[in-house]
Amino acid sequence: TEAERSSLAEEIEATRVDIETTRRDIEQLEAACEELCKQAQRRDDLKASVTDLTDRIQTLTERIERIETHLREEFNAAMDDLLAELAFERIDRVWLDGEFKLVIAREVDGSVREDSLSHLAESEREMIGLVLGLAGFLAYDVGELTPVLLVDSLSAFDTVRADRLLSYFADKTALLLAAVHPTMAEELPFSTMSIGQYATP
Repeated sequence: TEAERSSLAEEIEATRVDIETTRRDIEQLEAACEELCKQAQRRDDLKASVTDLTDRIQTLTERIERIETHLREEFNAAMDDLLAELAFERIDRVWLDGEFKLVIAREVDGSVREDSLSHLAESEREMIGLVLGLAGFLAYDVGELTPVLLVDSLSAFDTVRADRLLSYFADKTALLLAAVHPTMAEELPFSTMSIGQYATP
């Protein structure tokens, strides 16, 4: 009948609409699925990148630690050499610890113990400050970049130690300038030095 035909036509049209709607839903889901796959791949790539960066950080950290250890060892060895050369009776050793903090060991009441820089006499602090700078010159190869070494504040040393210090650096830099008081300069045995290697006021 006409009513049945009309009903079936409406049903067919509704079904076609459902089919089209379903197709669009499928397309949207497929697009969403593709995007999720891309995000999953990006997630995996980022995880791999994080792993690589973590390994890189670890490698660089270990390298920094090795460099710092080497620098400390070189610096401390230079400090040991200089203090031995200058032969200070009360200062047993000066060195940098693992955190690059200055540690001083000196004789107190007949025994060697660690002490702070603030407890030292002014002349001892001046001496250690100068030796620290000179140790840095040796340990960090400053002479390769700056072949001129200016040694100041030699008033912290007596004539014998000043001479030892100058002699020690005689072959470690192309030009050594010693800023000393004229009276001390007269007492230093410059005749044993190369002419022009040292200059004084």
